[in-house]
Amino acid sequence: MKLFLEVDIVMHTKGTHWNPTRYVSGALGTVVILAVVFLSGCQDSSTTCPCSIPLTPSGSLIDFTGCKPFEDPGDGPPIITPVTADCIMYRYDGVSTLRIIHVNAGFNCCPGDLIADIDIANHVITITENETESACRCLCLYDVEYEIVDLVPGEYTIRFIELYTTENDEILECTVDLVASPSGLHCIDRDHYPWGDGTTNDDPNGRLVGATGCKSLGKRSAIEATPSNQDCIDYVFNDGVMLLTHINAGFNCCPVIGADITIVGNVITITETEIEGLCDCLCLFDLDYEIRNLPPGEYEIVVIEPYLQEGDDPLEFTAELFAAPSGSFCVERDHYPWGL
Repeated sequence: MKLFLEVDIVMHTKGTHWNPTRYVSGALGTVVILAVVFLSGCQDSSTTCPCSIPLTPSGSLIDFTGCKPFEDPGDGPPIITPVTADCIMYRYDGVSTLRIIHVNAGFNCCPGDLIADIDIANHVITITENETESACRCLCLYDVEYEIVDLVPGEYTIRFIELYTTENDEILECTVDLVASPSGLHCIDRDHYPWGDGTTNDDPNGRLVGATGCKSLGKRSAIEATPSNQDCIDYVFNDGVMLLTHINAGFNCCPVIGADITIVGNVITITETEIEGLCDCLCLFDLDYEIRNLPPGEYEIVVIEPYLQEGDDPLEFTAELFAAPSGSFCVERDHYPWGL
């Protein structure tokens, strides 16, 4: 380092005509010249070097619930997703940290510790779940939370390798753009134990199956023809299954979204809830619902929304599934977060 300082002094006194080989020669001269070039780009270790090494993302299991009851817990915390749904819920902080909750993950009722191997390669996050013991003769559903750190923004596939799925089961995975949709929900149906209550239910039933992240108010929604001042339901009915999308649903910018769907007679009521609202702003989302075992007929569809104001038109309409198996219905909103 002393040699470099001596050369640096000569370089400044000699100006642009400085010849380093005049002061050092041979192998030592080469080392000094390379040191001058390198240190001129990164002279102070306290400053940020443009040649810094990229961070390597890593993940860990950080929390999990106990065994969840199959029935409604009454006065306890609400069941956000039905027990037939196997879901990925995620939220990205926009910089480097991704939180993932595996909702209704199947494990033994007495699993010891829940563990997971997390592999991140080629923009695929693979979470292979396991348990340290299987001490009971029963299975159970859990919510398991994971944290991925040092993850740069981009498009990623989140994939779960689950312990108690069968070879014919659909893999729980989804591809998400963390820039366009920094939070969201993706669910698939499971029709065997431990998902469901172990019985076959042919009654009409519905659930929330997906949600976009917060949509930019400066962009169009997932359905391009829908401006941000419109609050809409789009539906398609086929062979006993109705798929609905609530376009431009208003929630907190950082929510945990839940929904309760009741079907009484010919009235379908979707009550949207916000389990958490962590930000000081509101935002628009698109929510996907699925209703199964629904006989054809005429239905009144009612959506109960958390951020309507007094005097707002309710989002409710009648769908005649024989005459119009698909359609849409909208109401106009003129206050935040709609219409901006």
